Amino acid sequence: MRECRLLNNNWKFTYGDQVTATSEEIASWQDIGLPHSFGIPYFMEKEFYVGYGTYSTWISLSEEDCKKRLRLEFLGVFQKARVYLNGEKVGEHRGGYTPFLVELTNVARPGKNHLIVSVDNLWDARLAPRAGEHQFNGGIYRDVQLIVTEFCGIDEYGVFVQTTKLERENEDQNGWNATVKIETQVFDQRSDIGEYQNNGLSQMQEPLFLETCILDGETVLAKEISRINMKTEGEIDSEKKDRNSTSSLNSKTITQQISLSGIQPWSPNLPKLYTVVSRVSYNGILVDCVQTKFGIRTVRFDKDNGFFLNGEHFAILGANVHQDHAGWADAVTRAGIRRDIRMIKECGMNTIRGSHYPHHPYFAQVCDEEGILFWSEMCFWGTGGDKRDGFWVSSAYPPKEEDQKDFEKSCLDQLEEMIQSQRSHPSIICWSMCNEVFFTDAPVKDKAKELIRKMVERSHELDPSRPAAVGGAQRDGFDVLGDLAGYNGDGAALYHDPGFPNLVSEYGSSIETRPGKFEPRFTDGTEIDYPWRSGKILWCGFHHGSIFDGMGSMGMIDYYRLPLDCWYWYREHLAGKKAPKSKKKGTPYQIRLSSDVNRFRANGQEDAWICAELLDQEGNPISNEIELTFTVEKGDGIFPTGKTITFSPEKKNMIDGLAAIEFRSWYGGENVICATADGVKSAKICIWADGEPKPKNTVLNPMLPPPYTVGEPKPKETYDEAKRRPVFADSFEIGHEPYFVTAEEEGNWLPKMTNSLKHLSEQTHWVMVDLEGVRRINQLEVIFEDEPDALEKSKKNLPQTIVAELRSDLEWEKVILKRKKENQKGNDCKECYQAEGIYFTRYFRIDWNQTKLPVAQIHLWTGGEENE
Repeated sequence: MRECRLLNNNWKFTYGDQVTATSEEIASWQDIGLPHSFGIPYFMEKEFYVGYGTYSTWISLSEEDCKKRLRLEFLGVFQKARVYLNGEKVGEHRGGYTPFLVELTNVARPGKNHLIVSVDNLWDARLAPRAGEHQFNGGIYRDVQLIVTEFCGIDEYGVFVQTTKLERENEDQNGWNATVKIETQVFDQRSDIGEYQNNGLSQMQEPLFLETCILDGETVLAKEISRINMKTEGEIDSEKKDRNSTSSLNSKTITQQISLSGIQPWSPNLPKLYTVVSRVSYNGILVDCVQTKFGIRTVRFDKDNGFFLNGEHFAILGANVHQDHAGWADAVTRAGIRRDIRMIKECGMNTIRGSHYPHHPYFAQVCDEEGILFWSEMCFWGTGGDKRDGFWVSSAYPPKEEDQKDFEKSCLDQLEEMIQSQRSHPSIICWSMCNEVFFTDAPVKDKAKELIRKMVERSHELDPSRPAAVGGAQRDGFDVLGDLAGYNGDGAALYHDPGFPNLVSEYGSSIETRPGKFEPRFTDGTEIDYPWRSGKILWCGFHHGSIFDGMGSMGMIDYYRLPLDCWYWYREHLAGKKAPKSKKKGTPYQIRLSSDVNRFRANGQEDAWICAELLDQEGNPISNEIELTFTVEKGDGIFPTGKTITFSPEKKNMIDGLAAIEFRSWYGGENVICATADGVKSAKICIWADGEPKPKNTVLNPMLPPPYTVGEPKPKETYDEAKRRPVFADSFEIGHEPYFVTAEEEGNWLPKMTNSLKHLSEQTHWVMVDLEGVRRINQLEVIFEDEPDALEKSKKNLPQTIVAELRSDLEWEKVILKRKKENQKGNDCKECYQAEGIYFTRYFRIDWNQTKLPVAQIHLWTGGEENE
């Protein structure tokens, strides 16, 4: 029978590629548990460690274990892994966000088996993602387990449940009829091992049987039994596959259609889940059993009327979510994942976009349980800025022909791994192929589009029940490549009723720290809800790490999982829960220390979220910001920084009288945490970790920070930071959209003249470029154009200078741009204004009234510096 053994405890780790290290050398490595990140402790820095890391642990196996099939399951390793058992290489994987399996069967032996995993997060021209605005810390940052099965049974992720029919039962509002299609992938390796080892029967004479039961709690709703003949010609799905594929050698898919009556559909308002129990047996012997939670529901995106769930209109309102947490980077526990999803749900939202890569499979499970729709996305990803290979600012699709074949394979492989591992989750409403791939070098942009078409086709093959979306599709015709278009940035303002299913996949990107503004972020064309738009998804739910200045601080909840006032606004207006009163400064007297749990399992899947609140003498919360320290006085639990962590205003982690962090342990026992600050009454809290205690007289080698970090290389050549960035304007004439001012194609922006009674000189119009984060700019340039004759007549009336406005935080700063002299004579149809200097800005805005000419281009030049 199947057995899964979690392997998150008792690991050793060192930086560098050390697969040949001796036992004496390994003994000096850091003692760690999984999940783990190269970057710990990580607090939203632009720089992170890039290189190798090596992990070591021991797996104990019995004689009986070694008579069975043995596989390792890794749920996420960023981003390349080589796996060795007892000195022999047993597997490898390329791709940082999807699960993979490693076969140990022919290498494992009774007793202790030494497992070594070499991991690197080196940028790879042939591996997605080539670009992105996140951080890319490496490591075994999700769970690892050993899967022990017989030599026949059900493949991992081998049960796919989909709803093919759903209708009301005799107009009964509470009763529904449904048909579900269940595809079960069964493997049989008995012919590969000689006599069947556990019962001595001839291995292939007895057929396999698949019994499928659908349960509602303990009640059996339906049962179906299918006889499986693995040797029927033409019915074997795979006879030879990569040993690390999720599909086994000699496997076959069995399809069953089961009708149900009196069921309750899954929805965010009532996330009803059922269970498929799949049992494989032969000769009366049960050899495998897998349970799959599923929900019965249908989804449909309509070009005219938006999104429909279970045949009824449903307005999508949600937030984008990155996976990293304060201190621990991407190495997030399952408890941390559940907290995140519950915070999105608590504020009244109903959807999460998994930006911009496949998330932990447990993420979708919790969305199922909590009632949150989930947009699951592939890591084919682009970002603005300089396009040079070598770091995550490169062209989304490789410009070099020798890299393209392998890169496309990496996208298709990771897409398949994402879909196969998560396709039975009712919360997932679409598979997204990418995000903002239009940030691709122009000569290969058509190849990028063709790759997306291939991915859409493959998505349909793997899962015909869900649409294939294209995220961040607001430029260059990427929005027509899939079944559903997601518009980011200025896309909501640009694309009104595009004629195919669509939603706003990002809106409202605003850099804020706590407490922030008590207001929503419905901007940039999302102020009005249109029937043809399926919904809108905020950028973003939580602060996160980023390689770009400011870009990580756009959450409605901060990195430490403390809400901004924006989150309280959504909760008050969507969920009806009143926001707390704003705090004021007072005289600090005491600390109130709390935890979301008083005990957790010491296995890397659970932790505690600990929060300190500053109070005055009457016990009222106050907003003072002081230095405060958490210390583990007793126990083996740790913070990401070790046994202590300090919060302060300078570190921007003690704000508005609050500080918080996640605490975990891989050893059982009592933990006592004390919070202290100068001149303030301290506080203590006791948290129990359930598990095996640390062996007596064992001295642990503490986790160490990385030996070095690197950031985005400084460009040696100048480039246009504004290129293809979002552009906003007060209005525009059709055919003169604002995106032209940062586009590569010819065109210009012209405001819409809506009031014919008002003289043009009295109308105020503006256009603004959003660099999506604070950037260093060396030169500002605006180019106006018109028909040659018209421009020549206006040349003598054009001003010698114009005023532009820059903004990096809350205040606008005025800058003077001078008219270039060479444009003041002749019949040229362009007029250029420039300013040089050092500017740090996110937004660049000009007032059209200064020239009343169409704006052809806005260039914001940067670079030209040697690397330091």
